[in-house]
Amino acid sequence: MSDAPLTRRLGRQARLASGRTAIAARRAARSHPIVGVVSGIGDDNFGDEWMAEALAEGLAPCTLVPVELPATEARLERVGLSGPRFFDGLVVSGGTLLNPYFLGRVEPLLQRGIPLWTTGTGVGSAGFGVSEERADPSAWLPHLARFEAITLRGPLSHARLGLPQAQVVGDLALLHTPDEPRSSRPERRVAHLNVSGTASEERAGIPAARTIEVGVAVVEQLRADGWQCRPLEVHRDDAPLLRRIGEEIGGWDGQGTRLRTGADVEHFARGSDLVVAMRLHAAAVGWMWGIPTLALGYRDKNRDFAHHLGVADGDVVDLREADADDARAAVARLAARGGADPVIRERALASRELLRTHLTAIREHLAR
Repeated sequence: MSDAPLTRRLGRQARLASGRTAIAARRAARSHPIVGVVSGIGDDNFGDEWMAEALAEGLAPCTLVPVELPATEARLERVGLSGPRFFDGLVVSGGTLLNPYFLGRVEPLLQRGIPLWTTGTGVGSAGFGVSEERADPSAWLPHLARFEAITLRGPLSHARLGLPQAQVVGDLALLHTPDEPRSSRPERRVAHLNVSGTASEERAGIPAARTIEVGVAVVEQLRADGWQCRPLEVHRDDAPLLRRIGEEIGGWDGQGTRLRTGADVEHFARGSDLVVAMRLHAAAVGWMWGIPTLALGYRDKNRDFAHHLGVADGDVVDLREADADDARAAVARLAARGGADPVIRERALASRELLRTHLTAIREHLAR
């Protein structure tokens, strides 16, 4: 049997230890706090990367360190590179993390006396084949009683968690809300479509065939109204279904866009006049930049984010319940309105200030 997997694992652990040793040395020299971060980063997902950028900017000059699996953290703690001797604080980042899956990843550190915060975190299913009904957050409650502050993504998260002291501040990505919306060009009609097609959506009752049918219906309706339609990817899993939709519609009306980091967003926003998106943070870009946007919901997180911003119910089509005709009618109504609801951006800007205040409070606590 080859020992290559063991060699790779040992090599990764050595790199982790080396990296954390360097971080500890920088802290000793500069007195910058080290903050452990629980997040979904690392899967080539634009939304997670974008939220990580927001957290890094909001907590600067703290050094942010991703929290590894419990067994790895336990080994690192034995040499002073994890636990309370290493971490000055720990944040549960943006994303839908208050569920059994992520509790299992971080629970040992929650019991070590490290100051703890959530940062616009969502409650419910993070996917991985787990339904919303099975994503019970109740096991988090004893730990959350020790948190310095609990901030959540939206009203659905707040209702599900059931903690009066929790505060809804919005999704962490709302820190990126620009001061001004993108400039509207009424004479141009360029729409972007994003869909997601993974086994998780299939298990949630949204088969790929239905997603394709919805995507085709949306494009057909927009083209009938004089729009050009282009694909929008925010994760590598988006490409296969977008390619199949492109085949069904006889090809896209121009080059598609792939969002990877925040650096890609402004250029995209300047070139888009309407967004239809299944991935949450693809829709978020539209709402935050003042672009008319229709969300194609596939988990509760889409409505959680949308309800916090005051997005009209008709601008979120839940694919667990709706069909292609529902999506066709919704996008026709959206396109006919001729502009984005200004209340959405007002609420996004208000959330940006709430999040800034929350992150400032974390920095000040860690500086004591």
